[in-house]
Amino acid sequence: MTASLMKKYYFNFVEKTILKNAKVVHLLGQSEVENISSLLPKLTNTVMIPNGQDLAQIPIIEIDKTNRKVPIFGFLGRLDTNHKGLDLLLDAFAIYTKNGGKGTLEFVGNGEDMISLKARAAKLGILEKLTFHGAKFGNEKFDYLANFDVFVHTSRMEGFPTAVLEAAALELPCLCSEATNANDYLRA
Repeated sequence: MTASLMKKYYFNFVEKTILKNAKVVHLLGQSEVENISSLLPKLTNTVMIPNGQDLAQIPIIEIDKTNRKVPIFGFLGRLDTNHKGLDLLLDAFAIYTKNGGKGTLEFVGNGEDMISLKARAAKLGILEKLTFHGAKFGNEKFDYLANFDVFVHTSRMEGFPTAVLEAAALELPCLCSEATNANDYLRA
């Protein structure tokens, strides 16, 4: 049996059975609601409750950005090109800079795709405008996040990402794909 047939079999017989028999299926965002509705249109045991953020856990960080010559665009999360849409982010940043936009792009996080992201950035001619900081945790993570001028999250698929909640809690402008499921809340 091929891998694609195995995946289809697993969904059709295992996952569908679990979803149909669950007391409640917790969905994090509108894209999950739409996806599950397209796969199982008669499923009625769902509830959408997005992730939340305890604002008491967000440190107060004051950074003077007034003398900054160029903006810092930043991403915080797992470096997974396909899931997090990081190829889209690099392509968009390349277009932005080639059209006269100023700034740098910083990545905070680790993942298997760091090497391929650097190679793509080099091919696009923007590698010198990128910085990869690696994974950061606790207050150090918030220090990096607070230093961004714009937080960018270009995921192709998400539940409801904590990094977006943290950036919003720090009152950063957030540029997010619709797939993050956060834009309705960010616009409000």
